Amino acid sequence: MSNSATSIAEYYHERTKYDPRTIHAKSQTLDWNQQPAPYKTYPIGQVIDLKPFIAQDAIVADDEAGQWLQRFS
Repeated sequence: MSNSATSIAEYYHERTKYDPRTIHAKSQTLDWNQQPAPYKTYPIGQVIDLKPFIAQDAIVADDEAGQWLQRFS
């Protein structure tokens, strides 16, 4: 860091920014047949379907709404 007026953030940015030459040299074409999974998957644990707990026509009184949401969360 030769210039003492350069902030740490500016120094970091200059040292870590992308260089168009290296990006072009490492570029690959897109393979649409091998797309990554759209959602994060966790191999441990148990899958619980929450749809039965959410009724579209459920009517919850105002005083019960807090308890219902707490139980659901």
